[in-house]
Amino acid sequence: MTKDQLLEKLKNELSSLPSDELESRLAFYSEMIDDRIDEGIDEEAAVAEIGAIARENAAKHSIKMPRVILEPGRSL
Repeated sequence: MTKDQLLEKLKNELSSLPSDELESRLAFYSEMIDDRIDEGIDEEAAVAEIGAIARENAAKHSIKMPRVILEPGRSL
């Protein structure tokens, strides 16, 4: 997977975030990949390394809470 492919996938996974936070996260992961490439790691390896971290973090933000509808007078 290329850097651009990973960033596009993350953009979709994090689409529920406010746009400024989404762009900040994408820029952060992009810079991390660029740093690894600057250190001599090839793009595919850098994407695999950072992608695993990014997807783990994305999963934390994609958790959907079940919607609970209570009858009047009942509480959790």
